[in-house]
Parts: sequence; C-alpha cells; structure tokens
Amino acid sequence: MEFICTVTDEEMDRWSRGTDRLTISGIFSGGVYLLRADGRMLLLHDREYGAVPFGLQTEGILGRGRELGFDADEPLVLKNGSILQQGTGIRLRLRYAPPGPLQPALPPDEACVFLRAEGVRLLSGEKRSALLPFAENDVGSISKADLADPFAAAGLKGMQLLEKGIAEADEALIGEGLQGTIGLGQGLTPSFDDFITGALLALNYAAAAWDCRHPALGAMQKRVTELAPLRTNPYSAAYLTAAAEGGRFSLAEDFLNAAGTDGWPL
Repeated sequence: MEFICTVTDEEMDRWSRGTDRLTISGIFSGGVYLLRADGRMLLLHDREYGAVPFGLQTEGILGRGRELGFDADEPLVLKNGSILQQGTGIRLRLRYAPPGPLQPALPPDEACVFLRAEGVRLLSGEKRSALLPFAENDVGSISKADLADPFAAAGLKGMQLLEKGIAEADEALIGEGLQGTIGLGQGLTPSFDDFITGALLALNYAAAAWDCRHPALGAMQKRVTELAPLRTNPYSAAYLTAAAEGGRFSLAEDFLNAAGTDGWPL
C-alpha cells in the first residue's frame, strides 16, 4: 500500500531526500508518530490537521494506524524520498509543497482586539477549554478560586510569572513561568502546552506577517526549546519545539489570516 505524503518544512524536505532509519514511536487516533535516528519526531497524519512542520500529510490515515499494521517500535527505512515499512510493505512517498502566504486582513492592533474578543466567544461556546479564564482576563486579576480545573489552578503562578516575564522581556521570569506550566493538563498534548504552542505561533506570526517582533520572542523560543524535552511527553514536546523554532502550522495561520473577514469561523 502506498501513501503520497506532503511535507511543508524545508529541513524536512532536505532530510527526505537522504537516507535514515526510523522507528514507530506511537499510534494514536490522530496519526502515527515516527522517530528519526536523530531523535526528532515525525507525525503521519490526515490532511484535515493542516500542515505541521514535522508532519507527513496524507489521505486515509485518520484512526487507521493499527488497522494498517503499524506497531510500536517497528523499524522503517527512508531512502530517496520514500519511507518503507518492510513488515507490511507500506510505502510513504514524500513530496514537498511550500507553506501558503501570510496575508492578515487586519493591521496588528485591530487584529489583537478582534482575536481576543472572538477567541473568547468561540472558546466559551465550545465549553471545553479549562484555560478560558486566562483568555478572558488579565492573569493578575485571577485567583485560584476562579479556576475550577485543578490543572489550571496549579498553573496559575506559572502563568503570572510568564505574563510578567513576557511583558518585561525578562528571560529568567519567562523560564520560571514555563517551568510552572509546561506539561500541565490532560491529554497527549496537555492544556498548558497547547497554550504555550499557540502563544509562540502568534508571536512568530506577528513577526513574519506584520514585522512586529516582540522583544520577548527570543527568550520564549530559547527557554521552550530547553525545557520542553524535560517537562512534558515527547509528542507534546515535538509541537512546542517546532513552534519555538518558527515552524509553520497552517491551521493556526489560516485562523489568523481570516481574522476580520467573512472567512472567520462563525
């Protein structure tokens, strides 16, 4: 069986044209995680997840990893643009497609106001985000009594330090805040990891789309890169590290591009 897979990251494209040995690290409903020989993670996933910097986008993989015969710790081989799992005969043919353009519809100040208001509205409607209070309010005004979720309450101090550290571009405070938040939450990618990944994506987007580089961005990138492998699981660390390295996540970029337009989620 053959899958045509798209990669959108330039480093991934260069890697794909060489040779390497990989192992299957984990099989989940959202995709199959593969581990390169250098320790970097790959995700074989369906296109509905958009472009992920370490992703192999394809069709027909969603929820089918085990059905197709992928098993943890099984070896695979990369050679000249194809990954072969010898036990099943599955072949992944890799093709490079550069990510789409960053085209914000609003200037940065208007976009920030719009995104905060609309982001809170969408999260409130979903009733799924334990971290909604952090989007609705300044962190300094929140007390543990406001936080019903135990993980959110446990991360409050870290969030306060992180907010202060970003506002003052203070690397030490940013590091303290990240130590109190990375790895906290439920699921394969814990809630605070998702929050920090999103913060990095927004900061990277602002720098690239509006030439508005936040003075704390470099410190955030450095400390997340250092701490993620130590404080969360390897799957979530892959997202955090990719975001810290400036990787392009198309779903987040599409979301930001659409702010203030008819294409904005209703």
